[in-house]
Amino acid sequence: MLSESLGNTYCSQISFTDSRECWWGDDTTARKSFLTSDKPMWGQNELKKLTVWIRPQDCDTRLSCPPLVNSSLVIDEGDVPLTRVPDATIPFTCAEEWLVVKGPSYPKGLVTCTVNPGQTPQWVPDECELECPSNYTLSQDETACFKFTTETGHGMDAVDRCVEEGAYLPYITNPDDLLGDTNVTYYIANVVKTDQSIYPAINASTYGDLGYTAINDTSNTAISDCILLASPLLYNVIHCKTLANIACMLPTRCPEEYRLVEGRCFRLMQTTTPEDFLDNLYTCNAEGSALAYPQTEATIKGLTKMAMEEINWGNFTEPVNIALGLNLKYVIRLYRYLSKM
Repeated sequence: MLSESLGNTYCSQISFTDSRECWWGDDTTARKSFLTSDKPMWGQNELKKLTVWIRPQDCDTRLSCPPLVNSSLVIDEGDVPLTRVPDATIPFTCAEEWLVVKGPSYPKGLVTCTVNPGQTPQWVPDECELECPSNYTLSQDETACFKFTTETGHGMDAVDRCVEEGAYLPYITNPDDLLGDTNVTYYIANVVKTDQSIYPAINASTYGDLGYTAINDTSNTAISDCILLASPLLYNVIHCKTLANIACMLPTRCPEEYRLVEGRCFRLMQTTTPEDFLDNLYTCNAEGSALAYPQTEATIKGLTKMAMEEINWGNFTEPVNIALGLNLKYVIRLYRYLSKM
């Protein structure tokens, strides 16, 4: 509102005695609601007094950093300063778990309004770095933390054990990351698809192309086969029920097209033709995966939310069926949950 202020220069059609609102720029800005309310709010706090300084947008662009609107940085409202002039700083938290800024404001970082010659001011954040737990080792490229254990189990045992501590099976291509004992095999997150390709891809046809040597004959792999790695430069493609050592990775990451739900990776694959259970099972197996089998109510809720967000419901006039791989115990749990919705 510009009545009785110098801002009337930009709304000449309204006199200084007029109390009507006058806005310029983007009328859709969310901040407009803060200023037009009879009880202006800043976040959850009701303001007792609100003073607004106004200047042209081109002046603002030349002299200060842009507003941090829709920023990917995690910033607490209470840390936002009153000014955006050069050298202004705002504390922020690294968005991804296990990332910190190793500086004076540890574990938070600072985003600073910086001016480079011939350029308009821009925010420049401190660099986030991965900080591994004490029982994990930083990968050679410093993008992941690995833990190699003496525990053994089959493929799903390895997944369950890692999920218990908020981790997942590791993605490993650099042999220098295999810090475990020599000739000890570990389950990894990569799998072999029915077309014999490795998923997620490793920029090679097989681990043999990366210089690894096959422990056994890997030419007759099946859809349920997993990949085991060992040091030095050994690999095996074998049935996922084979006992092997367990290795875990932080932060937890899912392959492209998959979503992390309660510590596991899920993908919703849509089809326009009816399929029976075995068809759905084969579709997942061809991806090197299995039909989803949620084991907790939280996972069921997460998958429900995932389906609600990813399905284009406008394309359907009838109920949508989603296939899950469940035994009787989980079917009863799923039924009880759905019956409450």
